[in-house]
Amino acid sequence: MHNNPYVGPRPFERADRDRFFGRARETRDLLALIMAERVVLFYAESGAGKTSLLNTQIIPHLEEEGFYVLPIVRVGSELPPGLPATAVKNIFVFSVWMGLMGQETPLATMTGNNLLAAIKHQWANAPRDEFEEPHPPVLILDQFEEILTTHRDHWQEAQRFFEQLAEALEKIPKLGIVLAMREDFVAGLDPYAPLLPKRLKIRYRMERLGYEGALEAVKKPAALAGCSFEPDVAENLVNDLRRIKATTFALKDEMTIGPSVEPVQLQVVCNQLWANLPDDRQTITAEDVQQYGNIDRALINFYEGAVKQVTQQTSVKERDVRHWFDRQLITPMQTRGLVLRSEKDTAGLPNAAVDLLEQRHLICSDVRAGARWYELSHDRLIDPVLQADRTYDAARQTTLRLTARQWQQTRHSGLLFLGQALREAEAWIAAQPDDVEPEEIEFVRASVQLERSRRRRRLLNIAGFAMAAIVIAVVSVSGFIAYRQSRIAASREYAAVASRLQYGDQQQAIIVSRMSNAAAHTAESEIALRQATLDYYPTTTLPDVPDVVYTTLYSPDGRQILAGLVNGEARAWDAQTRQLLYTYPVGVGLSEDRSDERGIWGAAYRSDGQQIAFTNGKNIQIWQVNGAPVITLTGHTNLVFSVAYSPDNKWLASCGGDSKTFIWNTQTWQPISLTNHARTVRSVAFSPDGKLLGVGSWDRSLTLHPIELTASGALSIGLPITLTGHTGNINAIAFSPDSKRIASASDDRTVRVWDVQTGQERITLTGHTDAVRSVSYSADGQYLLSSGSDAVVLIWAIGRSDTQYIDYLTGPTSVINGAAFSPDGRWVVGGSGDGSIWMWDRLPSANAAYTTLNGHTSGVRRLIYNPTGTLLASASADGSVQLWDAVNGEKVMALPRIGGGLWSAGFSPDGKLIATAGADGTTRIWAISAGQPTTATIALSGHGKDQVAAVAFSPDGHYLATGGWDKNAVIWDAQTWQPLYKLEGHLDDVYAVVFSPDSRTLATGSGDDTIKLWDMATGKLITTLAGHTSDVFGLAYRPDGQQLASGAWDNTIRLWDTRTFKTTEILAGHTGYVYDVAYSPDGKYLISGSRDQATYLWNLTKPSPEVIGMLYGHTALVRAVAYRPDGRTFVSGSSDTTIRRYPALFEDVLRLSKAVVPRELTPEEREALLGK
Repeated sequence: MHNNPYVGPRPFERADRDRFFGRARETRDLLALIMAERVVLFYAESGAGKTSLLNTQIIPHLEEEGFYVLPIVRVGSELPPGLPATAVKNIFVFSVWMGLMGQETPLATMTGNNLLAAIKHQWANAPRDEFEEPHPPVLILDQFEEILTTHRDHWQEAQRFFEQLAEALEKIPKLGIVLAMREDFVAGLDPYAPLLPKRLKIRYRMERLGYEGALEAVKKPAALAGCSFEPDVAENLVNDLRRIKATTFALKDEMTIGPSVEPVQLQVVCNQLWANLPDDRQTITAEDVQQYGNIDRALINFYEGAVKQVTQQTSVKERDVRHWFDRQLITPMQTRGLVLRSEKDTAGLPNAAVDLLEQRHLICSDVRAGARWYELSHDRLIDPVLQADRTYDAARQTTLRLTARQWQQTRHSGLLFLGQALREAEAWIAAQPDDVEPEEIEFVRASVQLERSRRRRRLLNIAGFAMAAIVIAVVSVSGFIAYRQSRIAASREYAAVASRLQYGDQQQAIIVSRMSNAAAHTAESEIALRQATLDYYPTTTLPDVPDVVYTTLYSPDGRQILAGLVNGEARAWDAQTRQLLYTYPVGVGLSEDRSDERGIWGAAYRSDGQQIAFTNGKNIQIWQVNGAPVITLTGHTNLVFSVAYSPDNKWLASCGGDSKTFIWNTQTWQPISLTNHARTVRSVAFSPDGKLLGVGSWDRSLTLHPIELTASGALSIGLPITLTGHTGNINAIAFSPDSKRIASASDDRTVRVWDVQTGQERITLTGHTDAVRSVSYSADGQYLLSSGSDAVVLIWAIGRSDTQYIDYLTGPTSVINGAAFSPDGRWVVGGSGDGSIWMWDRLPSANAAYTTLNGHTSGVRRLIYNPTGTLLASASADGSVQLWDAVNGEKVMALPRIGGGLWSAGFSPDGKLIATAGADGTTRIWAISAGQPTTATIALSGHGKDQVAAVAFSPDGHYLATGGWDKNAVIWDAQTWQPLYKLEGHLDDVYAVVFSPDSRTLATGSGDDTIKLWDMATGKLITTLAGHTSDVFGLAYRPDGQQLASGAWDNTIRLWDTRTFKTTEILAGHTGYVYDVAYSPDGKYLISGSRDQATYLWNLTKPSPEVIGMLYGHTALVRAVAYRPDGRTFVSGSSDTTIRRYPALFEDVLRLSKAVVPRELTPEEREALLGK
């Protein structure tokens, strides 16, 4: 929504006065002190909002009361370049002079003068009262802790600075001084206090923003902008921001509501919420906060921005910054840790980086016993930081890293590398010393020791004729073992190669994964093939491409593909048959030494598809689509790079190296010239509604020009909006289909998405490793693609505001200058500098059964199949249950949204009913056997006003169980819908309920870290299973009932023997909270979904269960998993709103891989990839 009333992660400026709320009492009290006293020390904790209060309240009020407030100054400014410190008598006084006098005063004047002269000079400009007396001056020194923290080699000059303050107070009786500083430095002023009036005893401490103030800061800016919050919504948001970890009497860390809110975090969250709201929203609901103002996502973005700033402004590596947070500032128990600042670093992080993080209010400091300690600025940051770092780690996973972590948990020698795989691991560690993890080094060392041990054993020479038979037997067995080990080593070697190819050549990744499996069916080979096949898009290349491709696009009807080439030709192909249709000799007449002028940098179809505009040197040529030239337009004085038709075809825009943009009347071909950029203008685009013209330039800015037709038919062009933020040339721009957003691609390796109403940057997309050359929206606006000099195409789920790409398309060996979606969204076409044009099929028929399901507008929280496996139901935070055909993935029906977001759902054993558990505290029963229901059949309320988090039918159909945030579970009679038992005993919310296959036992999982088993005959507790160290979210019984699996927020899965109630296995591997688990119908496999965005497939038939599938692709946490009853498919649901489908059986994976990539490696590929 436009006109955002929240300022985001920056201090409030004076212009933001009407948007600043929550500090009325502080304003009144501090103002009274300043008006009554000569010197006031104003202090608060870092990030409490001192500067914002001064800018928006104190200064305006003082001026209204007749005071003259001098410009706010600081004492810690750096000296201007070229000015030696010896030329300045007092560096602190000089800093104030610079702040008061600005740039117009000669340096020589400032270096020798004192404070009194500077104040008098500035005071001379003060307005005067009716008696011609100047208004009393007030000098505000902000961030005054700099007198103690900066210019430490000039510390002796601090005393003289205070003496000059005292002199100014004496000589100007009306002068008032405010010293604003951080609380942790106040004690450092004690030696100087006697130099000032009243020994600096007039002090005002501002507390952190409390509940009432935070509530004002949330509700009132929105109200001023014409938008209100539904009851309790703003209150719940504030309470969420106040959440801290506290230690109970039981010495357990629990989340509780703290006394205050971090103002910066509040602004970050509310700014994001408002920016993502639909433009017509007048009331903000709980669903809006959940969908658009997700606090975790806002704080993740806040954290990511701070990390990015540190890596850009210091030499510190991103990995080191992230590890500093999750290993130093966050304890293993996920509480805030303290780190001590030393002379050069703080717990291993250079102090320059630490200072930047403190400036961003991500961390705060405290002085204890003369030493400075740092910690996270608020407990509420712990989970977002951990989630962001896990996402970062997941993106850096390699076969070595994953195997090393699994080996750390199991110490299984079969995981260790041998042969070529070990050689490559050693080479990688040597080549990437800064990216190596300690467990990887330990793993490789263990692998080396194992290989040496085996080599020694092979070299043993057992002599003696009497031992000949034994020797022969040993040799035979050893030979078999050696052969087997060699095949396993080869399998792992190939799997490692396949993993590397995953982000290079997906075809080769699939082929080498199959070779890995053929060598030996190892866990590594299965992991590699499952992931390689998962998101593979079949590709084809167009024939008859004679030269480098500059631009590529589809015709409006999608029937043709057009490319502009460096040789001056444009060519068009039939999009279905791939046959060449037309060749347009646009620049062929020019000599080859003018290749820049010959090349066709840009092209555009008229919306009816009948004409095409081409750039050609300094000109534009218009051709009929059938190959007949129409007209050549002249006027540019340098190369023309881009052209675009308006939606009504009345105008054609062009831009080029002469820094100009022309808008041509397509009837008269007369141009209107725009010159708003200082450098080459690289890209132009009309908004689909025809109201804006976007222009992207190499001056790193993007301008939006409002356009409209006057009554006379002339084109009226309004004042442009300039969008800045890129740090490199802008190469391409594209409007969203609804005209509300514009995306820009830049040499700075990013794609940025902007709001065209406010000009604010909405999202920054990072993932390219080189300059981004093109950007394009899909026709439905849900996806954005970008291509670049790194020879890849990335696809982003922009409709879900995801900031991680969902697809990574490879094939070309050089820069992809232009890429585009087909109008139906199925195909992506890209033209490359290697003289090829590639087409990627996003919906291949071979894996149609495993396509991603889209339909929810918020996170998917529960997935369930009906008993026959024909329907899949998904419950979402958007309040809906969607029912899908389990075979073709088509949506069958959707249950009406009632009562807010849903946490869970369950089918009855006969498949005729669905139970839903909602955030409104109600469990609803829906009858679906007769088709789409319009309302719930039954509504059950058994948990008071608390949310219902879990629901499940018993297999025999007699019972319904619900679990809630009231810490209880309720058992209902599924015939009468009356409550039978209220199961009490948990000490925290009940997140999971599941019946045993015989319906005799109910298992409940809770935030108290335990699982309780209940007897359904009596409602009595059978036993409590303890072992997890954090919230238990996922529960599943093995089909035979003899084993129970539990997934918890301690990142582990536990397998329990239901007869002995003992843990039999602990499955470790996930790097984030485990949310859900599900058994295969035969009980041999288990799937798990985690906050690390991965779905794991575990083989439980091994003596020690092992991971055989690590499936990545979701861009947010995996909240739900489910097996189809036939055991051939499983699914995962995520907070990214999507449902992904996977083949469960490895033979299906292998069959699918051969269907999409039937070929094998060529001899040349084999030599290049494997050296054999």
